[in-house]
Amino acid sequence: MSHQAVRILVEDVVKSIDDSVLFVYGRQSDFDAKPKKQEKRVLLDLLKESLEFADDSANLSKTFNCIIAFYKLDDLQGAEQETAIVLDEMDLLSDKFITKLNLFSLGEEVISRVKLYTQTIELKNIRKEPFVKYNDCTSGFLVRFDMVTPDLFDYCSLYD
Repeated sequence: MSHQAVRILVEDVVKSIDDSVLFVYGRQSDFDAKPKKQEKRVLLDLLKESLEFADDSANLSKTFNCIIAFYKLDDLQGAEQETAIVLDEMDLLSDKFITKLNLFSLGEEVISRVKLYTQTIELKNIRKEPFVKYNDCTSGFLVRFDMVTPDLFDYCSLYD
């Protein structure tokens, strides 16, 4: 899968769970500079990738290191109870995201009773950690995982 395909896949999965979320791909500083501030936000940090040939063959696989922040506005003066509610909601949203993204690792997704088959991916090393009052106004979860994807680019097409 290409960089673009992974980025779009992550955005599509987020939007399919909750289309009221502001999705941004980029650096944290870019995200903080956005003038439009919605209550719920998801930031996919810049993708880092490593490439590897499998078993002395021409089969290339890519591993994308994904870091995704699931945020919600949190009252600057809010008490612990309000922050706990925000964390509960962002925990649920991030769990739904990982669960739905994992459907792609099975190589199929059912939409309107029709099975769609995709390039299979593998999710590894999934980790979640909460954060509270980031930049004084957001709380949520930081989700990190590695996405291993096949590279099905036709390199012979370079010579056409």
